[in-house]
Amino acid sequence: MKNRPILRRRRTVTVIINLVLVALVVFAFAQRHTSPQSTTGIVVSTVANESPALSAMQEACTVGVVEVQSALTLFKNEFHHLPPSGTQWFRSMKLQGVQVQYWPSGLGYSITWNGASVGVTPSDGASSSGNGGSAQRNDGCFGIHL
Repeated sequence: MKNRPILRRRRTVTVIINLVLVALVVFAFAQRHTSPQSTTGIVVSTVANESPALSAMQEACTVGVVEVQSALTLFKNEFHHLPPSGTQWFRSMKLQGVQVQYWPSGLGYSITWNGASVGVTPSDGASSSGNGGSAQRNDGCFGIHL
């Protein structure tokens, strides 16, 4: 019975974090159709000749980076330190009571965790470190090409 307040707090924190993630994704999609803006350090690009498939890949990559950054925050809040490099910590644990199913990845890029920062390596572009990349530098999620 003593664990009920802790479980309620964990559920509340999980719900709040999920709502923030949804808000960030909606904000990123809304900004994509206006002008370049920064969302959590990730610049959302608007290019007139950009294909819908490329836009979708870049958006999925950006959302994946936000998911990893959120999982890192949850891990640090739970264990008071950052996880080791790699993806095993992500796949094998429950964060705030939510079982994490898979490490975000997609065709044309990989998201990495080196124990200190998140990085994105496009299959044929420049890598980014510490964030999802930038449209101005054409790296990370924005270095993805079809």
